[in-house]
This record gives sequence, C-alpha cells and structure tokens, in this order.
Amino acid sequence: MAPLWYNQIVSIRRSFLVKSETKTRILDAAEQLFAAHGIGGTSLRAIIVKAGVNVAAIHYHFGSKMALTLAVFSRRLEPINQEQHRLLARCEKTECCLEDVLHAFILPVLAVRDDNDEGAEAFLRILSNTFIEPDEALFRALYEQFGDALNRFVGTLRKTLPELTDEDFQVRFLFALGAFSFSIGEALRRTVLGEFEIQADITVEKLVRFLSAGFKAPPEPPPT
Repeated sequence: MAPLWYNQIVSIRRSFLVKSETKTRILDAAEQLFAAHGIGGTSLRAIIVKAGVNVAAIHYHFGSKMALTLAVFSRRLEPINQEQHRLLARCEKTECCLEDVLHAFILPVLAVRDDNDEGAEAFLRILSNTFIEPDEALFRALYEQFGDALNRFVGTLRKTLPELTDEDFQVRFLFALGAFSFSIGEALRRTVLGEFEIQADITVEKLVRFLSAGFKAPPEPPPT
C-alpha cells in the first residue's frame, strides 16, 4: 500500500491536470468562437456550452470575459512577442536594413500558420479583426501588455528611413499596418480573392517587398 503522502501528491497532481485541461478547453472554445463570430458577437454562455464547463469554471480561471479575451491573446502573443524582441535586438546590434526590420516583426506572426495547430489560423483571424475594427478597451489592454514590441519595431523602423518626415512616416506606417492586417485575415482574404492560399514564408517575402517599396517611395513634393 502506498504511503499517505504519496496518495496526497497524486491527488494534488491529478487536480492540477484537471484544472489545466479545463482552462485549455475554455481558451480553445473562446478562440474558435471569437474567430467565427467576433469577440463582441460571442457570449460567455456560448463559450461555456462549447467548452463543456459551468459558469463557476469561467469565473475561477478568468473572472470576466475581458480577462478571458486577454488570456486568449496572451497564449499566442507571448511567444510571438519574444521572437520579435529577439530579432529586433539583432537588428539593433547590426544596424539592419529596412527589409530586415520588417522581417523581424512580420515573420513571427505569420510563422504560426506553419504550426500544426488548428487554433493558429483562428487566432490570426481574431488578430486581423482587432486591427481592422478595434475595441478601444481591448486594444488599450493589449497595448499595455504587448505594446513594447510594437514600440520597439516602430523606433527601429524609423531609424532606417531618416529621409522621411514624421508625417510621411506615420502615414506610410498606417498604410503598412492595413496591408499587414489584410494579409493575416483569412476571412477577408477569401472574400476578396476566393480560395487563394499561399505559404507563410512566401507571404512574408512578398509582403516585405511590398511594404519596403511603399516606405522607400520618393517623399511627396511640398505643396505649391
């Protein structure tokens, strides 16, 4: 017969695994529903039904819909953020060109498409929709948590384009953000282009070339 302490450890471990599995089911369900119906169009009740849990489980693990939504983003964005910081740090040390800086920010995002994870494409759809139709409170919360990588990217990118005025840079960056958002949004892409598929690495290369051309275009002449 196993000693009491051993049984207690097994019981604690089993309880931890059950809680972890429940949390993952909730995150997976929320991610799929957010991608299909939008964050605003998804109720906590729908998530509860899809995940096969009760209201208490949602409140125990997350507390609120906003906290759950942030957890859905955090699960995917944290590793993306880490890789962006790693690549941007390398750019800062070696004085990379414009294309290298664009690669450093874009590649970690689009690379998730190559993962064997059905939720990755769903998350990109959510991320695209967040850029295109942002919820101010959510966007602010995400920026507070993950804005450091975006700020680092903008600062490093700006250094590669000293010939642009601040106004020109800001306008071109806004256009670039729109192109990036469209590229990662599967639903929007299919609506316009039909069943058009392209591998993530090809998308990155084509997108970087496209954005580079836009950033490098001659500055607008001053008004006469």
